[in-house]
Amino acid sequence: GRSPAWGSSGPGSKEAKYRHTYTEAELAEWLPRLRDMADRAASVHVLFNNCCADASVRAAETMRRMLEGDAAAHGRGQLPVGAAGREHTSDDARAGEGWTRTGPEECEAS
Repeated sequence: GRSPAWGSSGPGSKEAKYRHTYTEAELAEWLPRLRDMADRAASVHVLFNNCCADASVRAAETMRRMLEGDAAAHGRGQLPVGAAGREHTSDDARAGEGWTRTGPEECEAS
């Protein structure tokens, strides 16, 4: 995990481990690897497990935008993105549309 709290234990540690917000620089590190995988596979799925609040949705949106830019920059045309990347956004999560927003107490209890 990228979260500084990844190795922590004790009260609140489970939530802290999964609440990490990826920076664009952290996500950009994955672009060459994902490009290489896409060259060798029929499809590549990218999942985010920073599941408290809308951190994973935001990371997925940022990664989708970065992948689309990367595909265009490398002459690959339009990047096919799965339905989940198009149907739900962090705005949906904030509005409660199709997503369950979890707070610290829910993350800790699960």
